Amino acid sequence: MTTRGSVVLVGHLSAPGGRIKRAATAASAVFQANGHTTVLLSTDSPDHDPSDPAGWGESLRRHLTSTVAAPPVAVVAVGGDGTAHVVLNVLLQHRQYQAQGQDPAQDTAFGLIASGSGNDLARHWASPRDDPERSAGRILRCLDTGPTVMDVGQVDFEDGSTAWFATALCAGIDAAVNQRANRYRWPRGSAKYVVALGVELLRHRAQTYHLEITEPGSRLSTRRELQALMVNVANSSSIGGGLGIVPWADATDAAMELFVVAPLTRLRFLRLFPSIYTGAHVRLEAVQIQPVTRVRIRGSHVVFADGEPLGQLPATVTVRPGALPVVL
Repeated sequence: MTTRGSVVLVGHLSAPGGRIKRAATAASAVFQANGHTTVLLSTDSPDHDPSDPAGWGESLRRHLTSTVAAPPVAVVAVGGDGTAHVVLNVLLQHRQYQAQGQDPAQDTAFGLIASGSGNDLARHWASPRDDPERSAGRILRCLDTGPTVMDVGQVDFEDGSTAWFATALCAGIDAAVNQRANRYRWPRGSAKYVVALGVELLRHRAQTYHLEITEPGSRLSTRRELQALMVNVANSSSIGGGLGIVPWADATDAAMELFVVAPLTRLRFLRLFPSIYTGAHVRLEAVQIQPVTRVRIRGSHVVFADGEPLGQLPATVTVRPGALPVVL
């Protein structure tokens, strides 16, 4: 059989329970059966420094550097939104380095075998979850028909660091929930976000934010100072394992959605929470949703994106239209 190009699968292959390794192996078999060569890379490689966020992508970074002459047709994250975040950032950094150098641009597509706890990126694209064979089959069909280009959010911090995200940036109680849920070993799956939310409802207080907002079609920004419980910049429709904060979000429309929840009592927030699953929350006065292409956020809150810690406010979030070809 003539090879159809290389597919690289990247995941935390030594994760407890062996689920990620089994998913990667199963997906690899499907790709090989359809004429692709495969490479399995672990995010916890021998040169991995767990305390360095960039270290999680080092094995992929080295592989892409060594295969410039014959790049893979797809790099596939095997895991949850955090693994997708690592792979996406390495791919975008690699494309950035190519654009600055003399190497021809690579059209390597990004794919996902969703096997994590939140799986919000897969949920947004209606991709299979916890079914590696079906996920691999979907990726193969997308490779045959041609990748879609996906917008990403770019986050720039005061220290000069930059990161990209696929789903949403959180800088309110949603970030605090992510921070707490990431420490939980139990319960598993999206339930841990619900438990973490219950704890944060007792601890978290609304904060003051200063926003500079640029809307689609405008070159001018408007400034707002507000008290808020949640401040979120969404590229896709959900966070926290299925909380559909912006049901109509489109990751291909060259815009993001600024999602703000005004200060609420604990009782009112508890009443609001179930409506986020149904979409009824968008009609509530306390919820404001606004399309943006750029928003600078000043405050004193920690920042998460794709469920991963990025840093502290202030930060500037900018949409990068069609930044990455995807097979999702």
